[in-house]
Amino acid sequence: MPDRKLVADRNPSSARARLRRRLVTIPAIALALALFLALAPLSLALALLVDLLRRRRMIALRLWAFVGAYLVIEVLGQVLLGAVWLGSGFGRARARLIRSTYAVQAFWVSLLFRAATWIFGLRWQVEGDACIAPAPIVLLTSHASVLDTLIPSMFVSRAHGIPLRFVLKRELLIDPCLDIAGHWLPNHFVDREPSDSRAEVEAIERLAAELAPGEGLIIYPEGTRFSAAKRARILANLAERSPELHARAAKLEHTLLPRAGGSLALLRRAPQADVVICGHVGLGGFASIADMTSGALVGRTIRVEFWRYPASSLPEGDEARAAWIYDRWAELDRWVEESQS
Repeated sequence: MPDRKLVADRNPSSARARLRRRLVTIPAIALALALFLALAPLSLALALLVDLLRRRRMIALRLWAFVGAYLVIEVLGQVLLGAVWLGSGFGRARARLIRSTYAVQAFWVSLLFRAATWIFGLRWQVEGDACIAPAPIVLLTSHASVLDTLIPSMFVSRAHGIPLRFVLKRELLIDPCLDIAGHWLPNHFVDREPSDSRAEVEAIERLAAELAPGEGLIIYPEGTRFSAAKRARILANLAERSPELHARAAKLEHTLLPRAGGSLALLRRAPQADVVICGHVGLGGFASIADMTSGALVGRTIRVEFWRYPASSLPEGDEARAAWIYDRWAELDRWVEESQS
């Protein structure tokens, strides 16, 4: 897979940057699928051999199947997006382009979700989802796994018909489907280590300012997937520069202290939107594909819960709202602890 240099442009959304990036990522995915199919008999045999030796719930075979499913679904998504572009008059019929792209995105996510659920034998238990609608909403969601990125599209967009405007990390641009669809739809790919943080905040504010009544905004306030190592690094950094935030972060055992800047930008420019917080239990400890090799994910029940807070109940001012977000995350962390016990 292409490395982070492909998304290091000052403006990764410019026509030149997109062309440069996609000339690498699209052929790379096609080549990866071709190699997977060509080597499938050998790689399948190796996966079965590994499972026979390790006896970890056929995890090698499951990962083999998931990689193959991802590559097939990714290429299918690219083909469908190409058809959408042609059907919209090479992108000139903007309303049709957006409508059709949302449909492809929903189909693509549904295929990935169903593949992961079936391959790993997952069970999903969703609570509190009756509070999600109506929109507009600002969705703040915890982040612990490569799989939890499917939760908002499945349980918010598909289940309640709420189109979401995403604030996503720029590194995801190496995925061609996310890159293409993400630029046709109203989203922002944020630089998590910007040279000009104000420019990033302004871009997020513009995304929120254009929010339509039936839409939602989503951000992952923690900024990265939870892991014990990341928690330790964050605590070390906060100990040097902010004792108050360090004290808050140290109390969180299962989540990371939110980086409130992006969330505050959304709340400032979409004051009419209620806040919905999404938490989940069961995906912790699976921050990467490599983490899944233990086999512990297989057969798990994933519990997902939503809480809604009216816009009128939020305090005024960025400082008070940041404290409010930290307090909600402390509650979320306690909920994770209680749900695991």
